[in-house]
Amino acid sequence: MKKLEGIAVNMLSPMNKDYSIDEASIKKLCDHYIKNKIGAIWALGSAGEDFSLSFDYRKKFANAISKCTKSKIPVILGIGNMSYDETLEFIQLNRSNPFKGYHILLYDQKISDLQAINYIKKIVC
Repeated sequence: MKKLEGIAVNMLSPMNKDYSIDEASIKKLCDHYIKNKIGAIWALGSAGEDFSLSFDYRKKFANAISKCTKSKIPVILGIGNMSYDETLEFIQLNRSNPFKGYHILLYDQKISDLQAINYIKKIVC
């Protein structure tokens, strides 16, 4: 796996006024990042998107960002969710997208370090 280099930007999750996905703005942001040689995109997690956006929106966003980056820039995708099953489903849905990695924010900040490690092991394995 190629080492990530440079600056990773936290990408906004653009929405239209009706809260639907704004694919034109996603493409515009991706084009800007590619043109300016940004090192990587940190997506779906910079502003609480893991838990505040619907599963459907996140699925469409992941497909849109994959389509517009076309592997020209590494994308680290947020997979956190309130539901363990939906986290696994989201990972499965994105297996064919060329993401360089995933990041996860655990929904319960009160769990112990060991519980967090075991939760992440279950997702990775």
